[in-house]
Amino acid sequence: MNDVVLISMTKSDLEGLVMGCVTACLKATQKAPETSNRIYITEAEAAEMLGSAKRTIRDHVTAGKLSRHKLGRATRYKREDVLSLMTA
Repeated sequence: MNDVVLISMTKSDLEGLVMGCVTACLKATQKAPETSNRIYITEAEAAEMLGSAKRTIRDHVTAGKLSRHKLGRATRYKREDVLSLMTA
C-alpha cells in the first residue's frame, strides 16, 4: 500500500521543487542522444549512465566486469558493455 504524506509548502518552495525536477529530467534526456549513437564512451559518460562515480567504473574494470579500450591515448568503454552492467 502506498503511504501518503501531506506537508505544508509555500508557493515559491513548490515552484523551486518542480523546476528542479523538470531541469533534472531535461538534462537527463538531453545527454542520452549524445552517447546513444556512439559505440565508445568516456569514463565520465559511463559513470553518469550508471549513476555512479568514475572510481566505480575503474573498480568494475579491476573486477573484470567491464573492459576498457585504449584509443590512442584515450581510454573508452563500449556503450553496450556499460548497458549490460545496468541490467546485471
